[in-house]
Amino acid sequence: MATLADSGLDGAHILGAGLEDDTAYAEKTGYYALRSGVTGIGVENDTAYAEKTGYSALRSTFLGFGVEGLGAIPSAPGSFVADPHATDGDKALLSWTEPAPGEGALASLEVRRRLTAFLSEADWVSAFVVTDPYPTISDIVGTPKNMTATGLVQDTDYFFAVRYTNSGGFQGPFASDGVHTRDVAVPGTIAPFNAAAISATQIDLTFNAPDENGVTPPLGGTCASYLLKRKTGADFLGTEIDFNNALTIASPVPLAPPTATTISDTTVVGSTTYYYRIKSQDEAGNLSAQSASAFTTTPSGDVAAPSATETTAFTAAPVPLTGTQIDLQWGEGADDAGNLGSGPVTKRRIARKTSAFTGTQPDFDAAFTVLDETTFAIAAPGTTRNFADTAGIVQDTDYFYAIQTEDDVLQKSAIVLSAPSPVHSTDVVSPGGVTNVLAVGTSTTTALLQWDETGDSQGFAPPDPGSGPADHRIIRWSTAPFDTTQVQFDAAALVADPQPPMAQATTSVGMTVTGLPPGSSIFFALQVYDEAGNRGPISTHAAPAMTFPIGGIPESTGTAPLNLWGIG
Repeated sequence: MATLADSGLDGAHILGAGLEDDTAYAEKTGYYALRSGVTGIGVENDTAYAEKTGYSALRSTFLGFGVEGLGAIPSAPGSFVADPHATDGDKALLSWTEPAPGEGALASLEVRRRLTAFLSEADWVSAFVVTDPYPTISDIVGTPKNMTATGLVQDTDYFFAVRYTNSGGFQGPFASDGVHTRDVAVPGTIAPFNAAAISATQIDLTFNAPDENGVTPPLGGTCASYLLKRKTGADFLGTEIDFNNALTIASPVPLAPPTATTISDTTVVGSTTYYYRIKSQDEAGNLSAQSASAFTTTPSGDVAAPSATETTAFTAAPVPLTGTQIDLQWGEGADDAGNLGSGPVTKRRIARKTSAFTGTQPDFDAAFTVLDETTFAIAAPGTTRNFADTAGIVQDTDYFYAIQTEDDVLQKSAIVLSAPSPVHSTDVVSPGGVTNVLAVGTSTTTALLQWDETGDSQGFAPPDPGSGPADHRIIRWSTAPFDTTQVQFDAAALVADPQPPMAQATTSVGMTVTGLPPGSSIFFALQVYDEAGNRGPISTHAAPAMTFPIGGIPESTGTAPLNLWGIG
């Protein structure tokens, strides 16, 4: 049954009118009909409830009779859209089409706004009522309607909703849409704006980052970009045409205000005056006003890079008999490469590594500094210089050297290597002596000889890296005991038989020695050498090896091990 229309007589006392079964329930729209109190009238089952919208339709009563069938509500406005204003940040443009009135005619409309979306009837009730002029109601379904909402804040999210009420007093559902108002606040003008010539090829521009909305930082936000312009020959005129026609210089992404900012222009040349102006820009494309001009003149145009060396090549060589010094030599570089008359370089650095240089600046900068201009003064270009590097040099080790110079305008020379291959520090540590030397005669002219190997460097033992095998050994024999002097050793007979390969220290090795005199006491001695020619001590044995006499077995063969070869 349709709800009684609201006539403004809710709660009136009317005599003699009977209203029964006065119930209204709109399942789709969810409207709520409130019961009216009428004297002498019984009203039953007069309830309707809409869970979703919570709308109320008030039942009215009239004298002597019941009015029914006035319960239809307006539909929601169609195609509701909220757009930002074309130019103003404090306005929004609203548009929609007029809804169906439901029953009767459309009587009124209302627009409300809030900062978050309209999701419920409670959102509508709590929203701000927009009081700007509403469009005239035409009561023709689908008629386009437009209005302008004012009093907004620029660069802000807003949500708007509109709904209609018909002549029966029924209010229809709302339509809503969101809008972000136009950002019209221009960023702050950069001031102060300064320029300083760092070298003939670099000018630094300094300023504090401005706010994107032109307010006192940090109340606003960070700008989106800078527009930096440069001129030579004459200052800026202050016009937009002049500014736009100037050369654009690359600039970094802005930092948060009011961060101190430096932009380096490295596209300049020497002996030239440069003028700069800058604008800041926000994400909406709004540009600030031009800054005041910043200008400076670069120093003389030294554009020639220095040389690392001149006349004498850069070399490195180990010092004989010492493993802790490498001698360096080079000719001093010139301020302009190839021009000895250009004067000396300003800085010079020699660096060292135990692995090859890659040729990159970071690799060179990270290497150990052997010397620079503060520790070894710079001389005239082409002067031959010598320097003994003893800083932490380890014997028997590979080293790589490189040199680089810099002139007065911070231009660097190429990185020059002493050689593609390393210089090897002198090996000054002799091998140790072999141990556990044993010998026994095995025939009239042969004997078995056994010993334990020594390493390349005395004092190093496996698995220390310095314990590698020695380079070679010399074995000699004599019929008289060795006194371990070098003179006696060098005068003894040389064992010419093939020797076993060199092995790691403590390895047991042996061989058969031939060509010995029959029936003789034979003494053996061994001496080991490394690849640098360092020789170890002379090693021998106490008991001689006895070769067999011709035609018989010797009465004594000396003391020989049961297992000469150390097997088993």
